[in-house]
Amino acid sequence: MTDTKGPTASRDCNKKLINFDIILKAIYLPSLIIPVVVAVLIALLYAKAITPPKKDFLEFTAQYIVLPIGTIVALIRLIITRNPFWGWMLGLAAVFLCREWHFAGTSAGVYVGLVILIALAGWKQDKWQADFSGRTSMTFIALAFTFYFLSQSLDQGWWGFLIGKPTWKMPLEETLEIFGHASITLATICHRRK
Repeated sequence: MTDTKGPTASRDCNKKLINFDIILKAIYLPSLIIPVVVAVLIALLYAKAITPPKKDFLEFTAQYIVLPIGTIVALIRLIITRNPFWGWMLGLAAVFLCREWHFAGTSAGVYVGLVILIALAGWKQDKWQADFSGRTSMTFIALAFTFYFLSQSLDQGWWGFLIGKPTWKMPLEETLEIFGHASITLATICHRRK
């Protein structure tokens, strides 16, 4: 007869689906102010100093330069190392790349893809602990999600009470997305296992 009330039973009950402690310890939390500072500085530049770039230029930069580099780096690292973590990073870059291409279903697809990636990270957390403990890449991923959050909240008009509806709102949103994409790309380039 097995003891279901012993120390192992309590450890199994306390095991989280995703151990965010590992990830939170890896992220340099003070860096999460960077996207806010960048957003404010770019808004000031677009409002007072320079003409914002055209939407076509910003979308071209995201779709054909910044995100493809991160996607290709993740693919190469997956092929070379055969570490499934790089499949996860490739999936993360690919989800946002598909979103940038704006074909049918990508808006909902991003959320489905992110849920799948988060579930997979939770399922493989024991095997990928060394990867999810890498401070640099986890900080870049956190920065990317912060940039994406700011971009989408701007798109949804959450900041309208502060900025109204300026002509530079769309370029600012697209620029913040590019910074998010660049953060994903930097995470793929700078990743080191702990």
